[in-house]
This record gives sequence, structure tokens and C-alpha cells, in this order.
Amino acid sequence: MALCNLCPRRCNAMRGSDRGEGYCHMGTLPVVARAAAHLWEEPCISGTRGSGTVFFSGCALGCVFCQNESISHHSLGRAMNARELSELFARVEELGVHNLNLVTPSHFAPVIFEALRLRRPGIPVVWNSSGYETVELVEAAARFVDVFLPDLKYFSAETAQQLAGAPDYFPVAMAAIRAMCQAKGAPVYDADGLMQSGTLVRHLILPLRTSESLRILDAIAEELPSGTPVSLMRQYTPMNGVNLPGLDRRLTAREYARVRDYMLALGLVNGVAPDYVKEAMNRIAESGNLYGAKECRVHLADMPEKAETLVWLGETARYSTPETAEALLHILEKAGVAFAVLHDEPASGCAMGDLMGWVEEVRTQARKAGEAIRATGAKRLVVLDSYDAAMMRHEYQDWGIELPEIWTATAFVDDLIKSGRLSPRREEMSVSYHDGSRLARDLDEHQPARDILTAMGCEIHEMWQNRRLAKCCGSAVMGQCLPELRDKVASGRWNDVKRTPARVLVAACPQSTEALQATVPEGYTYRDLFVLLSERI
Repeated sequence: MALCNLCPRRCNAMRGSDRGEGYCHMGTLPVVARAAAHLWEEPCISGTRGSGTVFFSGCALGCVFCQNESISHHSLGRAMNARELSELFARVEELGVHNLNLVTPSHFAPVIFEALRLRRPGIPVVWNSSGYETVELVEAAARFVDVFLPDLKYFSAETAQQLAGAPDYFPVAMAAIRAMCQAKGAPVYDADGLMQSGTLVRHLILPLRTSESLRILDAIAEELPSGTPVSLMRQYTPMNGVNLPGLDRRLTAREYARVRDYMLALGLVNGVAPDYVKEAMNRIAESGNLYGAKECRVHLADMPEKAETLVWLGETARYSTPETAEALLHILEKAGVAFAVLHDEPASGCAMGDLMGWVEEVRTQARKAGEAIRATGAKRLVVLDSYDAAMMRHEYQDWGIELPEIWTATAFVDDLIKSGRLSPRREEMSVSYHDGSRLARDLDEHQPARDILTAMGCEIHEMWQNRRLAKCCGSAVMGQCLPELRDKVASGRWNDVKRTPARVLVAACPQSTEALQATVPEGYTYRDLFVLLSERI
């Protein structure tokens, strides 16, 4: 048994090999919950082959909303001594990953250091922590670690106390991160844009707490070395039954945009743009679209360009999945809707925004799109691509770009059915429905597509993560920049379908169609919602 003061809580508590009396409740032997290639870190960490993550159980911070609650708040996993841990690190390296990523390692630091002494990995070692660490531990870790990947979570003592029981979080974490930057110096990247050494600071924006995020960004700009990369994260998900204001929902697009715009205004470095991002930007600059396409694949020659109802197709439907656009237009014709379509629809700014953030070039694209829409005199705008719909509903409004009344294509078609203007043929079919992330999370729309399926006689078998908690299936930007990663993400969604009785998966966004129909497993079928409906009217 030994007294432990490794973390800033300085519990001075007894810790045996398998259990402890301190805040983390862990013994001195590291408990490993998971070790695998991980594709969801920052591009300069995950790259194309993934980061070799080793997740350690327990945590000295213990945030109430932790997405890894079963790992961080419990003793899930297997205890290992230094030699066993060293052998595990070697097996992870053999996966062909870009680095060895130690997740929440601080409370097991002495044994981890011993494991790294036994065998130094041939790839960079990443210290992935909450930021709540002592300067002494950071200085000791710097002898074994190449990349520090700390969170900087909370600014005010009140928030830190409420969410992690650590009112001293901000001053302690800032001191630790300053020590990390001093120990590692300026970031170093290889030819592929992968970080080899340095410090990358993460910040997760929390709902209803964007003012704290701005203060944190101020502190980074003022107190850390110029050029320190910052990863601004928006993936907060309600977990663990947390019932605090704002934490019962996801972050809104507007909240994220506020913090991201402020970060860009401060001139903070948002990671490093890999070559695939630069190539995508060049395609947009040369052709006006993400795909580098010269001609629209949707047949629009006989379509009017002015009417009270304007249909916005989006570039994925125009250049990659034209069947989704043609199905929607056929549905509207059958319902007797007088509509128009822009033959030379300009870029909405959505693709460039996903690549660069809401920089001025993106706003310029958005303003030009708004001008083209207003020039038609339309009174309502029906948007097929949910990414465009979310941006037009939120960012365009924030930027003062006036638009007609905005309808998502799913809501508009559902209204046509419920008003009696469309009567689809009912045929029994067992399906599962994928909620597109922009539609479900940013627009909070879940029911119209399900009602359309029900009107067609479909029985819906829900995946275990649906509606606002639905997982991403891969976007157009991901498909054009990292197609292998997009396919892995989409295949993960198909694995969720396999847990249901359904053999048919339906989605209602062109970007979802692009990803999911490229990865259909044997014995299953993908159907776009509008294509399916057009066959039944």
C-alpha cells in the first residue's frame, strides 16, 4: 500500500495494487478497458490508419456527463503490470496505427512509465488527458511522451465544481498545459500532416455555456505559445441521466458557430489542413462544387426557374445521387405542386464550411446563394439536402441573409400526404430508418420521414441509436476526402441495422444515400425515401 498524491486532488490516500481509497478508487496497477485502432481523433492524430488507443479505467476528474462513463467511473477492464502493459503496447503498434494513444493515463503514470522504459514504441506516444494534472507529473511524462493531447474543459470555478467537483480546474489545467507546451515546444508534423510531437489542446463546447468557451479561447490566445493548435469539439451528447440546464440536449449549430467564429477571429490554429482538405478546396475553387463536376446530372432542361415554390437540390443530389433529386421532383409533379429549380444552382457554402469553418469565403458563397434564391421571387424554399437546410435555417439567419420560408423536403412531402394531395400505394415492407445527423440533431426533425414510411405501409424497426442520438453514417465531405473512413463509418451504421429484424434501410438525405448505398452488406438493401415513395404514387 502507498499514499497517492499523483493528481491535483492530492488525496494522500492509500492505494493497493487492485484498489484504492482515493477519488479515482483505482489501485496502482493500470486497468485497461479497451485497446484498438480509433478513427475518431483529430485528423493529425487519427490520419488514415487510426490512432492506437489504450483506454484506462478510472479518472481523477470524473465529469458527470462523461461519454465513457462505464470506463471512467468504474473498474471495467483487466489489470496489468508493467511488462504486460508493454506487451500490449507492442500489439497495438502492430495494428499499423499512426501512434500509441494513452487515454486517461495519469492515475496510472508510474506503471505506464515503467512499461515505456521496458520498450520504447517506434511510433509517437500520445498522452490523452483531461488536463487536470500537476506540473510535476507533466514534466515526468514529457520524458516518455511525444504528443500531449489535453482537454481544457471549464473556465469558472462554479461550473467545474458542478460538473466535476473540481473548482480549481481552470488554473490547475492551464498550468499543466503551459508545462506541456514548454516541454514539447512548437508542434512538428510529418509529410502527411500527422503530429509527431507537440501539444494539441481540445475544448468541448457545452450547451448553454458558450460564454465559458469564449473565455477559455481568450486564455489560450493570451497564455499559450502562438501557433498552439486547438481542436474545437461539438459532439456533446447527453449521457448518464444528467439533468442540468442545457446538458439534456446536444449543442445547437448556432452555439457552435458562435464559438467557432470567435476562435477564428482570435486567429487560433485549428489543427493542420491535410493534403486531402487542400485538394477538396481546390476542386471547389475550380468547379464550384465538392465533386469537381462540370455538369449537373439531374435532368432540368424543361424545369422553370421561377415559381412560388423553389426546390433547392444541393450539390450531392446534383452531381452524385441524381436519382434522389429526380424522385423528389417527380413526387412534386404528381402532387400538382408548381415549382421551380435553379439550373445553375450556386454553392450554398456548406461543403466549404465543413472544410474551413465559417470563414468569410463561406459567407460570400452563402450570400450569393441567397441572392440567387431571392431573384426567383419564391415564397417558400424546399430543401432536399439536410446539410443545406440546417445551414440555411441557422447560419444564413445569423448572417442576415434573407430567404423565403424554409421547408425540409421530408416535412414538405409529409404535409402533401397529410393534406390529401398525395396518396401513396400501401405495400407491406419491414424497414429501419436512419436519421440524418443534420436533420435529426440540428433541425430536431424526426417524425415526417417516419410518417411517410407509415403512409406507404412500412413497418419501422428502430435502431438502438435513433432520432437525436443517431450516429453519423458519413458525409459528402468525408466521402470525397477520406472515402475509406466514410465507408467504415457507414458500415458501422449497417451493423446497427443488423441488430434489427429489418433487411431494408431507408434514409432521406442525399449525403446519407451516397454513403449508405456504397456500403450495403450482403443480404440487405438500401432505399432512398423519395425514390421509394416515387415508385408508389
